[in-house]
Amino acid sequence: MAASDQGPETGKNHDTHKHVDLIPPEFLRVIAVWSLIPSYIAVGGFIGYLIDRAFGWFPYVTGVGLLVALIMAVRDMYRLRDEM
Repeated sequence: MAASDQGPETGKNHDTHKHVDLIPPEFLRVIAVWSLIPSYIAVGGFIGYLIDRAFGWFPYVTGVGLLVALIMAVRDMYRLRDEM
């Protein structure tokens, strides 16, 4: 069997390269925390708006959806902050 048939060399240490993050994990956590409020409000408002359009109750369910979304976003922000 030739040396090229054996596959990669096993004698080399492939763990000598260190993994370098382009964006630090702490920065990504901060982005995740602060992106919660706009994303939750957008989804809550959109779902409330769709329900309002379907039943003709326009401002009521949209307002409730926005309020619930804000409460959930703040709750999840505190959860993520405690994990940091």
